[in-house]
Amino acid sequence: MTAASWRAGLRPASFRGVPFHVREADVGRGRRIAVHQYPGRDEPYAEDLGRAARTYTITAFVLPPDPLARAARLADALEAPGAGTLVLPWRTDAQVVCTGAAERYETQAGGLVVFTLQFTEAGERRYPARRVGDAAAVDRSASAAGAAAGAAFAAMFVARTGVTGDEAGRHWQHIITTIRDVVGPYARPAADGMAWGLRIQRASAAAADLIAAPDRIPAHLGALMGVPLAAGAGIAAFRRLIDYDADAPPIVGAGTAARQLTANRDAMVAVTRAIAIAGGGAGHRDRDI
Repeated sequence: MTAASWRAGLRPASFRGVPFHVREADVGRGRRIAVHQYPGRDEPYAEDLGRAARTYTITAFVLPPDPLARAARLADALEAPGAGTLVLPWRTDAQVVCTGAAERYETQAGGLVVFTLQFTEAGERRYPARRVGDAAAVDRSASAAGAAAGAAFAAMFVARTGVTGDEAGRHWQHIITTIRDVVGPYARPAADGMAWGLRIQRASAAAADLIAAPDRIPAHLGALMGVPLAAGAGIAAFRRLIDYDADAPPIVGAGTAARQLTANRDAMVAVTRAIAIAGGGAGHRDRDI
């Protein structure tokens, strides 16, 4: 490559569109390294923190005609706030901020104005990406799981009076007793301020009404098991509810009533387990479990 062809590939230098000539330029680059040195150990550890911001140190000058006006334009560009585009003869454009500049007037050189310029790579103004907080994610997942459990329960459970209703009522009382034993020692007042003990008493007393209107059962279970829990309530405590009635013997019989008894019991077992999983997660969401 000849000198003429090499020079032909150079571009006019400028900053914020104000032109200048370049005598020499240094580009600083590398990595951001934190060197850790430990007592009693000869070898250090160099921790790589990412690429270092590029720096540019440039000796620039402006020429006649009218070098003072040209120098003033460049000085204004250097002192303007924010980042600007730096064009160097042999490099692609860079967004930089001016971190230092010095002017020197050389009268013996016929009015030459020389600048010593320092720039630093500006980069982009980025903020951490927004994401759903852990507590919010747990609450949303718990709500979705509870809604799905309620829909499945509604499709399986049939409210009836007589034997079917009496059996469902007994099963409801067994569920309430189990929840009282598992959740009661750790339950704190819910957001509405109602004491947990009063809430579970009402749920127990309303057994007949709930069996007659079973669409309300999932909501009552969620209110009982989704309360905030005191410190010391390990997730293992919910295992009794998550595995609730896992070994219950089958209901004997082959008639319609027996089949419905089995379906109702299975529905109540399934909704109790599902809401225990959702409620246990929500109750523990603000602690390390």
